[in-house]
Amino acid sequence: MKKTALLFLGLGSLIFTNQAQTVSDKDGNVYNPVTIGTQVWLIENLKVTHYRNGDPIDNVTDQTQWDALTAGAYSNYNNDVSNAVTYGRLYNWYAVSDIRNIAPEGWHVPTVSDWTTLLDYLGGTSVACNKLRETGNVHWDALNGGDGNKYATNSSGFTALPGGFRIVGETFEYMSDFGFWWSNSESSADNADYLYMTITSVSLESYKKAIGGSVRCIKDSPITKINDINNTNKIKIYPNPATDKVYIALTEEQVCKMQICNMTGVCVLQLDLKNSVNLIDINSLPKGIYFINLINKNVTIRKKMIKQ
Repeated sequence: MKKTALLFLGLGSLIFTNQAQTVSDKDGNVYNPVTIGTQVWLIENLKVTHYRNGDPIDNVTDQTQWDALTAGAYSNYNNDVSNAVTYGRLYNWYAVSDIRNIAPEGWHVPTVSDWTTLLDYLGGTSVACNKLRETGNVHWDALNGGDGNKYATNSSGFTALPGGFRIVGETFEYMSDFGFWWSNSESSADNADYLYMTITSVSLESYKKAIGGSVRCIKDSPITKINDINNTNKIKIYPNPATDKVYIALTEEQVCKMQICNMTGVCVLQLDLKNSVNLIDINSLPKGIYFINLINKNVTIRKKMIKQ
C-alpha cells in the first residue's frame, strides 16, 4: 500500500511517495524506491559488484593501480567492506558509463538533466540540500561537532548520506562530511559530471573520471528505458558504438520517420528515411547513449545507439 505525504514548504506543496515494492540488483542487494515529483529514485546508494549481464566489476584496492584505470572498477571506503553496508560502494566513472550497465533492471545512473530536474523540483540548489539529506547526526556529523545537520528535514525522502569519495593520487576522504554521486554524463575526455553535497550546500560539478564516487539510481521513463527495444530484426545499426557516422538498414523498404533522442528524451536529430540503407551523420552529437526511433504507420521501432 502506497503512503503519500504532503509537505507544505516555503515554495509550495511538495509531494513524495514511498513505494511498497523493493528493487534488487544483480547481486541480490535490496533497495527502496521513493517518488519525488515526476521521478522515482532509490533511497540507498548502489552496492552491486556485477554488471547487469553478470560480468564482475573489478574491486581495486591498490591506490596506484586505481589511479591508472581506464576501465570500470569499484572499491569500498578505506577498503573496508563493512562501509558498503551503510554507504554503498564507490565506483569510478568508467564503471558508471559501461554499456553492460551497473544499475538494476529498469533503472539507470542519472543524467545531469535528471539531477537538475530533482533540484529544480525541490526549489533549486539554495534550498534543496536540507530536503535531500538524512536527518540526525548519526552520519552527517564530522565537520560540525555533531549539530551541523540540525536543519536537515529529508522532506523529499531521498535520504542522502555522506559516503565520501576516493581521490585520485591520494586515498579515501570525507566520509560523513561530503556526498558525491555520479551522473552518466561526461564533460570532457577526462572529466564527468556529478552531484556534490556538503552539510550546507548542493551543486552539480565536474571532476576526473578516475575518482571513486557513490551511485544513486533513478527509474527509467518510457524514453530512457535502455532495454525497451522491440522489433529488432527489422532494423540494423552499424557500426554501434559509432563515432562520426552510422548506417541504418531497414529490412522492409518503406518510408519512415527517424528520430534520434538523448537519454532525457530530447530529439536531437530527425529526418525521413527513404532507402533500405541510410547513412546518418552523427559527428555533431556529444558522446553518450541515444535511442533511434523509427516511426511508421503508428508503429515505433526503438534501438539503442552509443556515440563514442
